[in-house]
Amino acid sequence: MERKVDEVYQELLQMLKVVIERDFQPYNLEEHLKTVLYDLAYEAVKQNWTGTKLIFVGVLWAVGLARHYAKKYNKDFGYYLDRILKKGSIENYVLAFRRIK
Repeated sequence: MERKVDEVYQELLQMLKVVIERDFQPYNLEEHLKTVLYDLAYEAVKQNWTGTKLIFVGVLWAVGLARHYAKKYNKDFGYYLDRILKKGSIENYVLAFRRIK
């Protein structure tokens, strides 16, 4: 199972490479995101999900939400990205969609 988790995790890192470099690295949030992605990859393998695109969309949703709040409240984008990661919003987004299905 660990090998499959690593495969899914590497696929996610490859899909999100540009997003990680552009949005997470400048704020030193890359490692926190990678932890979240690994946990979601584990869930994907454990529950036998057929794809990882929902996790990809969840990360893009989080980046968009952070950008929206940064613009709306005139604060730093990294501040909101950090809050989203700490609150577990990406995991909640992905798992909520999985429950609906």
